[in-house]
Amino acid sequence: MSVLPELRAELASATNRLLATAATLSDADIAAPSRLPGWTRGHVLSHVAQNAGSHLNLLTWARTGIRTPSTPRTRPGPPPSRPRPPSRPPGTWPT
Repeated sequence: MSVLPELRAELASATNRLLATAATLSDADIAAPSRLPGWTRGHVLSHVAQNAGSHLNLLTWARTGIRTPSTPRTRPGPPPSRPRPPSRPPGTWPT
């Protein structure tokens, strides 16, 4: 018995809830601080969206065997530096 149909339905439901919630946010809501210090809600939404795309690429690679890096390089040279979230001492993340 495959659990894949149930997992797909659960993922679709969670995605729909996230999109519905994001659609209700005003510009002020998006610009407001998130629970992650130094990040706005907009930062978090952007992070989630970018990670979704990278995971899709990796799942495509796994399914097809065609090399699909998580973040395709479009320019020669070393990868650009990416901003890191602010560091936090262990045990201080919001729950």
